[in-house]
Amino acid sequence: AATTVYGTEHNSTFLECLPKSPQAAVRWLLQRPGDEGPDQVKTDERVLHTERGLLFRRLSRFDAGTYTCTTLEHGFSQTVVRLALVVIVASQLDNVFPPEPKPEEPPARGGLASTRPKAWYKDILQLIGFANLPRVDEYCERV
Repeated sequence: AATTVYGTEHNSTFLECLPKSPQAAVRWLLQRPGDEGPDQVKTDERVLHTERGLLFRRLSRFDAGTYTCTTLEHGFSQTVVRLALVVIVASQLDNVFPPEPKPEEPPARGGLASTRPKAWYKDILQLIGFANLPRVDEYCERV
């Protein structure tokens, strides 16, 4: 029986496979719902085969299926792990977690904002205890 693993569409997901022997050749097979037999997983810049498993950098709904990690060593094949990957589609998440309302932007007057935006770098400089904050602030304002 396969262990069910959940991943969300457009996020990264990792399927772990730890063979008992580091010399064993690892192979991943994918059985999609409705397919006759499993196919070997094709890796690319989105799906990476690592020492410890399969890394999906950006999960797609089409990645759903049962993944089987097998090893081959000295002519013997062994199933290490079988994982049923369920992909939660992004639109389903929007229903569960509605996006937070965006704060109202102040009306612009003459093309300029009515309140002056705070420079983002000031918080960072204060956190690291920058002694020359006024001089740096002056420089950044000019830039």
